[in-house]
Amino acid sequence: GVGGPPYSFFKDGMLNMDPKDYKYWDSGKYECDYGICAIPNSAEGDPNWASAAHDMIIVNETEEFIDNHLQTSPNEVFFAYIALGSVHYPHTSPKFWLDGTPVAGQYDTPHLDMLGQMDKAVGSIVKIIEDRNLQEDTIIIFTSDNGGLRASRPGHISSGPLKGMKEDIWEGGHRVPLIIRFDGKLPMNEKRNRMVGINDIYETVCDIVGIVKPGGAAVDSQSFASYLFDGKNQTNLREYLSHFRMDNEVQHAIRWWNMKLIHVPKNNTFSLYDVNTDIGESNNLIKKPWVKNNKRIQIMYNKLLSDGPCARVDETAWFHISMLNKNKQCNWFKEKDTEKRCEKFIEGEINCPSICSRNLKNHKCRDLNRLFEQNQQ
Repeated sequence: GVGGPPYSFFKDGMLNMDPKDYKYWDSGKYECDYGICAIPNSAEGDPNWASAAHDMIIVNETEEFIDNHLQTSPNEVFFAYIALGSVHYPHTSPKFWLDGTPVAGQYDTPHLDMLGQMDKAVGSIVKIIEDRNLQEDTIIIFTSDNGGLRASRPGHISSGPLKGMKEDIWEGGHRVPLIIRFDGKLPMNEKRNRMVGINDIYETVCDIVGIVKPGGAAVDSQSFASYLFDGKNQTNLREYLSHFRMDNEVQHAIRWWNMKLIHVPKNNTFSLYDVNTDIGESNNLIKKPWVKNNKRIQIMYNKLLSDGPCARVDETAWFHISMLNKNKQCNWFKEKDTEKRCEKFIEGEINCPSICSRNLKNHKCRDLNRLFEQNQQ
């Protein structure tokens, strides 16, 4: 990938080069046909690898994919998930974009040049759709999987007024733009301000196109399609949204309307913020008199535990395994080949966390459950 080895694309599930022709790249910057390219860490890759061309290649591949689809399956739907290199390292924009307009050196920093490049890439993809008159048959979604860069760059603060950066439990780590366009179907130039998650996109798209969500798929997805069509229709929108950081320092948080509760298990501390009036999360409300013994706060904490990777659930209940089209209990995962079964069937992770949770090996679930018992007293 653009940020790490192997420095090559994968196409149709296969490495897009002959492994015998690989080149060992030394880390550093070098001149290439597109300007200045870079290798973050020494490793193998495609001999023609050029980081500055990454997003242009993605755009060209997208165009090729759509044209091929129109030629071979014009009456079928298509799905294109387009992951741009912006703004991952290295920040090496091309001298010129596909249309000949300049990119590198147009802003104060290479980071900002990458943002300009992203704008051009999105514009190019939208133009591909418009040039083929597909805009009334295509749902276009623009979003990000997490917040901005951890370190601010001169001339640009990725998170704006939000606290924290990429991967943080703060709003700057998780609150991202979401723009959806569907010409002739969705209203234009309108905004929505209710809380949704990118995990909700799956069921929302299913609703828009009239597909029933397959059993066992996207179990944490909740449709907001009706809200897209009519901002006054706020029925069935989610009340809660949880975030989890399960690396060396476990943190988790939950939103309920405008309130956000954060728990840090390492020192068993809590913080509470009203993100409507305090979007920068600077005024911790947890010690306010009205918070003590507040039933809503306890409900939020219980919900956080039930939503998370260490969920406390009834593991004696029967549940459906979609790939087998059979009902099973958690004991079935224990009978034999536990690791293989847990890996193959996502229902094990969901319904049997004490057996299948990926966090069992590092004891994170054990520690969280111990704190849960402690906080119930």
